[in-house]
Amino acid sequence: MITYGFFNSENGDRKYDADQMSSYFKGLIGNGVFESVGSGLVVTAGDGMNVNVGSGRGVIDCKWIDNDAVISVPITGSHATLNRITVVVMRLDNVNRLMEISTVDGEPAPTPDKPSLTQNESIWELALAYVTVPAASSTISGTNIEDARSTDDCGWVTGLITQLDISTLYNQWVDLFNAYYTDMQAAFQEWFDDLVGELRVQTTIQNYEESPTRKSGSPAYYQFAPTGYKYEDNDIFFVYINGLKALPWTDYDFMVINRGDEDEEVRFYITNDNAENDIYIECLKSRIGFNCLGTPGAVFVNELGQYIRV
Repeated sequence: MITYGFFNSENGDRKYDADQMSSYFKGLIGNGVFESVGSGLVVTAGDGMNVNVGSGRGVIDCKWIDNDAVISVPITGSHATLNRITVVVMRLDNVNRLMEISTVDGEPAPTPDKPSLTQNESIWELALAYVTVPAASSTISGTNIEDARSTDDCGWVTGLITQLDISTLYNQWVDLFNAYYTDMQAAFQEWFDDLVGELRVQTTIQNYEESPTRKSGSPAYYQFAPTGYKYEDNDIFFVYINGLKALPWTDYDFMVINRGDEDEEVRFYITNDNAENDIYIECLKSRIGFNCLGTPGAVFVNELGQYIRV
């Protein structure tokens, strides 16, 4: 059936009822509590077995309820040995033609469940708060109250138009992103594998080694300065003392001396050094490109990962 309105009546030919007046807001205002009116029907602890519901305004199916002052709502007395959860509701009662604030008790149990809300053509309830009623209790405290206004059991009316449901659009974007991410990950892996294969073919390792001697009249250190060597931050050093691999900062200390425009000087200070020690120092440098293959001491890494010294 098509209905419409509103027009001025002529000789009583245009009459409208309350449902038609209320339905004017359908699609503009959704069910819930108005967040910005009064205290938003907030539920707080009251005296004894009572809770207080603050001022505010709510709407269910375009029917509204307005509370301009704090009201006290009694909570059913506690069970002697079992706990219970009571829900404070905002209720639309189409049979009795009213909106009200009331309560619904759950079943007592050691670990009670929240009571169900009635939502049908005759009665529609929204939860303002869930109140846990401990066994043998005579008061309700703030810690017993769980606010439900911002949950799916009630909800806020924050503007004239109910917030759009973008879940379908969001899920589509998630699917598109996941597909894009998968494609990009596969492309990156393919690029990375090609790069690794290329670097393994064209990578060389330059080897420098020396059994340095201590400078006469200088502090107790060994200078590493084989022919053609120049220090770089990514150099890899191995130090052997009497044929055994030495631990850095335990068996020896390492220092690079900046000498201005000249090449930096590399020094090794051996712990507990004496004249009987046989010192051997080796340095490895990685090089990319075939131009290193003709360098004496270089090690070529072929496509099989095998090391070939040239």
